[in-house]
Amino acid sequence: MPNEPDKKTKRKPAAKRRKPSGRNKRKSTKPAALDLDAAVAEAWRQLQAGDTDGAAKLAETIVKQHPTAPRALHLRAIVALTQRRLDDAVADLTAAIELDSADPALRADLGVVHRARGDLAAAITCYRDAIELSPEFVEAFANLGNALRAAGQHDDAVAAFQKAIKLRPAFAEAHNNLGLTHQDAGRADDAVESFRRATLANPALADPHINLANYLRQSGRLTEALAHYSQALAIQPNDGLRLQVAFAVPPIIASTQAIAATRRRVGHHLAALERQSLKIENPLEEARLTGFFLTYHAENDLGFRRRLATLFRNATPSLSYTAPHVARSAGDGSDGRLKIGFVSCNLKEHTIGRLNRGLIAELSRERFHVTVFQNPPRDDPMAKWIREAADEAVGLPHDLGAARRLIAECELDALIFTDIGMDPIVYYLAFARLAPVQCATWGHPETTGIETIDYFVSSALMEPDDGESHYSERLVKLSTPPPYYYRPATPATAKTREAFGLDTDAHVYLCPQTLFKLHPDFDPILAGILREDRAGQVVLIDGIHANWRQQIAARLKNTAPDITERVVFVPSQPHADFLSLIGLADVMLDTPHFTGGNTSYEALALGTPVVTLPGALMRGRVTHGLYRMMDYTECVALTAEDYVRIAVELGADKARRAEVSQRILERNDILFENRDAVGGWEEFLEQAIAEARKS
Repeated sequence: MPNEPDKKTKRKPAAKRRKPSGRNKRKSTKPAALDLDAAVAEAWRQLQAGDTDGAAKLAETIVKQHPTAPRALHLRAIVALTQRRLDDAVADLTAAIELDSADPALRADLGVVHRARGDLAAAITCYRDAIELSPEFVEAFANLGNALRAAGQHDDAVAAFQKAIKLRPAFAEAHNNLGLTHQDAGRADDAVESFRRATLANPALADPHINLANYLRQSGRLTEALAHYSQALAIQPNDGLRLQVAFAVPPIIASTQAIAATRRRVGHHLAALERQSLKIENPLEEARLTGFFLTYHAENDLGFRRRLATLFRNATPSLSYTAPHVARSAGDGSDGRLKIGFVSCNLKEHTIGRLNRGLIAELSRERFHVTVFQNPPRDDPMAKWIREAADEAVGLPHDLGAARRLIAECELDALIFTDIGMDPIVYYLAFARLAPVQCATWGHPETTGIETIDYFVSSALMEPDDGESHYSERLVKLSTPPPYYYRPATPATAKTREAFGLDTDAHVYLCPQTLFKLHPDFDPILAGILREDRAGQVVLIDGIHANWRQQIAARLKNTAPDITERVVFVPSQPHADFLSLIGLADVMLDTPHFTGGNTSYEALALGTPVVTLPGALMRGRVTHGLYRMMDYTECVALTAEDYVRIAVELGADKARRAEVSQRILERNDILFENRDAVGGWEEFLEQAIAEARKS
């Protein structure tokens, strides 16, 4: 989403008039001395006009003639920043501050450079120093808010933006970025209000319309979203935004017919864009899409994924970056170990963190050196645990070029993308060749369509017979599921049904999946369960947008009005309470077409039966694979009708439920801390790297 870049504080003093020189003076062989004010003003003019090379040459001349002038060093630093020579910019600004420690603009711009380098802590310190020198420095407050937001310090970022807005009420960029911060923190209503205020403060600014459109699309209000996309395109036409419109897919689909219509619309837009010569300079700022919600349509997306990847690669040649070491003949690391990297925005307190932390920690340190790349680095316990478990941890800035360079500097033998498709920056990084071997796995369980991703690491237990036809990558089928999964800890104090507002006498059928996993095909299954079990209660978890709940409720009211009073929504829960909710459920209902992964591990660890119906694609067969690993398939249905039968049998028959739960508890050890998962990865990585070196 658009994020107002940190603003440089540019000084442009008016040029002083020069006195005419005498006509009869002898010409000097030395270059004429530059008037400092006039020369600095001219350099700024060149920089603003896009003549960076001209500004750089003039800045060098100015500094040579005025080496102790802070303005000269400041100018040269900004030119260096523009040219991405960040170390040079730091050196000049540091020298300028030593000469003039009272100028807040120097410290503020040093903060801009540090943020460009990815050093958020240093940037925050610089902005705070600038504000201490100038308590009404509006841009410094706004830039401080940007840096704090990037660091995940949402409350402090909100305070900084609010201060900037108090000083300048019509500061549209500050309103916009305040909205982004509220959105990051899950405060949707506040985010929308800030975006709307930004559109009023500056109707000619496109970003607030784009952010408002993105929010409306994600909340399921597609018609309103398209209207704001249209306004943004009228203000700032660009091909990245046209791609966003093409892939404006609502998260909650009303029916299978609506899915077909949505996919026809996406295909129509794609075909139109493929006939054009698109140009997208920075997809992270202009496009910001991955086609995420297509994955939940229960269709093979290989065609769409390849077409989208081809559009991006043609529109943005810079995506095709190759790390210098890849072109060389790679060898073992300096200590003889193979260098393995993991990259994600979600190596934190998140499903992706839980699924991948075990592999990061347990890969053999005699054979592998492990680096984790976090964007941005978080401070929650899981993120810290993952950093400490790795040999090295690198924080990635929200800048594709800088992030690519940081990864390339590690000279990896293999790079594992844990969840391509969940976050734009990781999706776009995947287009670069950052290691000889690059692979995706099922944090986001479908193909990428990107030719620089060599392998998709999955499991023989979960892939259908025709699984290879679903991927642009070479499919790797490990003998186990890919995660080395630590057994979840039982909550110290389990909550009761009353604490969740549930009926203490009901048979509780819990479906704890995010609401966009609830495919329309699931509606008749829910209806069948509640019609068969009159004492049953289906429990769903609220989504991050209130509109998701409203749309699911409306869909059920349309398809099964007789059961809607027994469908209960509970708020999203902290992890310990979430485990309590799973533990007190009589039955957990797996979503067809896109099953649980992390939640299935957690339920089976607690002995809660999970009823599942394997789908045609791997993402609809994960829970089935876990049961196959346990060699226990009593809860695996063959048809929708069979699903209803198994669920009601377990929900209504306490003795049968206890028997199945006991069987699960007796067999579930194989799911947790299974060394075969690590061994499978180690063997695959060594073979793939050896093959890459030969070729």
